[in-house]
This record gives sequence, structure tokens and C-alpha cells, in this order.
Amino acid sequence: FSLCRRDRSRGFEFVGERGTLRFNLESSRLVLSRGGEYGAELLWNGAGYDLNDIYLEMLRDFLGVLVDRRPPPVPLEAGLHALRVAGAATGGW
Repeated sequence: FSLCRRDRSRGFEFVGERGTLRFNLESSRLVLSRGGEYGAELLWNGAGYDLNDIYLEMLRDFLGVLVDRRPPPVPLEAGLHALRVAGAATGGW
């Protein structure tokens, strides 16, 4: 995850001891690279997936909370916890 890049990058990359997991938002591909004899493995190809559907689902959830008085799909406390973890991982909070 990089906030300052000269080249355009939309997605994420996690590097671990046994491989690298890369998601490219523009190609909608999730790839696991383990190197050596394993090479790269395509884990998900969402070429036919419409990214706009994510936003429509969030809007439906939001309206459901407001209009239908349904509980939110993710409690506020979980979101705050995620922000604290992200902040701690980056030296923030």
C-alpha cells in the first residue's frame, strides 16, 4: 500500500514470507505469487464484475438503515476498531 507513487496504482499488495498477494482494481485480478516453481496463481478474475455495484450495495444498505430502521451491516464500533488498527500499523494514532 503506497500513498505516494508516480505511476498510477489502484489496488493493494501484501508481501509475506511465503508469497505476495496483489489486487489490481483496473484489471479486477487477484494474484498470489509464491515464486520458484509455484509461479503466480490467479485467485480471482472479476473481469465481468461491475465496480459500480459496490457503491449501489452501500447505498442500499445506507438507505435501509435510514428508511427501514435496519441495523447497519457493520457496527460503528467495528469501523472505529479498524481505523485504530490501521493507525497503529502506520504509526498514526
